[in-house]
Amino acid sequence: MIVKVRGFCVACGSSLFWQEDGEDTISVGAGTLDNLPCDATTVVKHIFMADKGAYYDVCLLYTSDAA
Repeated sequence: MIVKVRGFCVACGSSLFWQEDGEDTISVGAGTLDNLPCDATTVVKHIFMADKGAYYDVCLLYTSDAA
């Protein structure tokens, strides 16, 4: 994943959003949003699947960067 744009919090430096090179969408870290209802977002892609721990059971109905 090559990131074209990143946004950071000016107070603490936390990563807030990013845009991958060649993508039209901007991704926002869900943990940056307060009081986010469960049905407010949709998972569209898993990333870093090749590096996930074996103890994670991830539904592979979405595209990923590696199996």
